[in-house]
Amino acid sequence: MKRNFLQFLKVAFISLLICSPSLLTLAIVCQQHLQITRNNNLLTSNTNIFDVFNIWSQHFQIINHLGLIFGLFLLGLGTLFFSVNRYLAYRAAERQKIINKLEKIYHNESGKRLSGNIDID
Repeated sequence: MKRNFLQFLKVAFISLLICSPSLLTLAIVCQQHLQITRNNNLLTSNTNIFDVFNIWSQHFQIINHLGLIFGLFLLGLGTLFFSVNRYLAYRAAERQKIINKLEKIYHNESGKRLSGNIDID
């Protein structure tokens, strides 16, 4: 179960890394489109300029916040992936130490039993 989840995280992380440049490009294109549309609206309409700037500044803030959230999500996912791998390596090393100690104890005990040095109460 852990292995499947780890594989899922790897695939999700790699997919996000592959898709992130296209999403950032799309955000830049959308911002440019909004600027062109804003300029066209300012030239053709007689509305208050401050109202138009307030509306478009809200759109830019939303796009910037979405980009920030997306970037932080990628950073968090990468950190999580790295931490999980480090933790699994640590657990494997600790488990191997315990196995080595138990094997050493087992071999010492079996050697004592064969030589007859153990007192049985």
